[in-house]
Amino acid sequence: MTTRAANTGLYDPTLEKSNCGVGFITRKDGTQTHDILAKAHAALCEVPHRGGMNAEGVGDGAGVSVDLSVRFFRKLTGNAELEAGRFGVGNFFLPNDTDAHADAEEVISRGLATHGLDVLQVRDVPVDNSAIRPAGIALQLPIRQWIFAAPDACTDPLEFDKRIHEALLDIEAVAYTDPRLTGLYP
Repeated sequence: MTTRAANTGLYDPTLEKSNCGVGFITRKDGTQTHDILAKAHAALCEVPHRGGMNAEGVGDGAGVSVDLSVRFFRKLTGNAELEAGRFGVGNFFLPNDTDAHADAEEVISRGLATHGLDVLQVRDVPVDNSAIRPAGIALQLPIRQWIFAAPDACTDPLEFDKRIHEALLDIEAVAYTDPRLTGLYP
């Protein structure tokens, strides 16, 4: 007979789940540095089986969760007024069918606009195909990024998050029910 650990601190044994691994790297002073990204990359490389791989060596990948770089997105958008917590970035895989890309872009833009999120820029995310196996390149979908700002009247960070969440739900409601948009994934 096994006994579960007691509920202590932030740990709740009823919420325990298994996974292949999680890494956490941070700076105590909260400063964003490239060194943190380099260490996160090194940590990802220590778990090559992440998500499993097919016979061609194509996996579903892994990722790093980081704060948005205000400096980077100020430069990218040309908006020197951009502030942390006042803008967001949505990454979207576009549909398998390139003829449906314009429809997908409309669904995304409309979903953001409906919730008052002002689109600052839309861009294709650069991809280094030299780091991807040929089978992966053949299966990869284009990734487009929508950079958007909080409405001026929206000063509460929780309200901004709520608007983003509601926009995402609206986008998914169309993306996941319209067969022409197969592959559209936020």
